[in-house]
Order: sequence, then C-alpha cells, then structure tokens
Amino acid sequence: MFTKLSFRKRSVLLRRIFKPEIYPEVFFAYLHKLPNDIRVSWFRDEGMIIGTVSAGAKEFMTQGENADDFIHMVNQSVITAFNIPDDYIDIIAKTRIYNPPPEDRGLLENKKVLKSSFGFNKIDRVFKVA
Repeated sequence: MFTKLSFRKRSVLLRRIFKPEIYPEVFFAYLHKLPNDIRVSWFRDEGMIIGTVSAGAKEFMTQGENADDFIHMVNQSVITAFNIPDDYIDIIAKTRIYNPPPEDRGLLENKKVLKSSFGFNKIDRVFKVA
C-alpha cells in the first residue's frame, strides 16, 4: 500500500514517522536569514491574484486563489527562495512571518481592486521566547 501512494504523500508520511530534531538555534538562524521586509506588487487575472515579490536582491513571482492563499504562497516563495532546508520549512511556514497591514489585506480581499502593491514586514512576535 505504501508504494501505491504518491511521492509527496510518501514523503509526508515518512517525515511524520521519522521527525528530525529541530534545534532552536538553527531555527532562529534560518529565520534571521530571511529578509526583514519584502515588497509585493500584485494584480488579478481571471480570479487569481498574481504577484511579483522583491525580497532583498531576489525577485520572483507567485499566485494564489484568494487573499489567504496568496499570502501563504508569498511566505512559501520567500522560504523557498532563501533555501530553507526541508526539516525547517514546516515550522517556519507555520509562523506566517510576512503579513500585510490590515488596509492592504482589505485591498487583496476586495475583488473590485484589480491591482496594488504593498510591503510586508517580518513579524517580531516570532522571535519572542517563552
């Protein structure tokens, strides 16, 4: 049965069984590797939100079906562009460290707005240790 699963499902299942140990120091090192702020220019095309992301010296594109999906994809794209290892992608992605200001998020959610741009700032609450 295991061999009949797709590669992605097999890798997810194996990661659940053999969870790598996450070291806080390494986690924070990778988190600090990500830029403090990024710039996003976006437009709507046939129900999709398509955006160009400028993060440091890197520039790339991503897309999403709605505001939440687009923000998620921007975060995933930044994580991928800065070569965060697989062991740390899930935990860094859960932090959703880049979130637009509320007024810019409102523009993303308003389907009448066809294009706009805004900046994301890294959320500092991620760095607070309990």
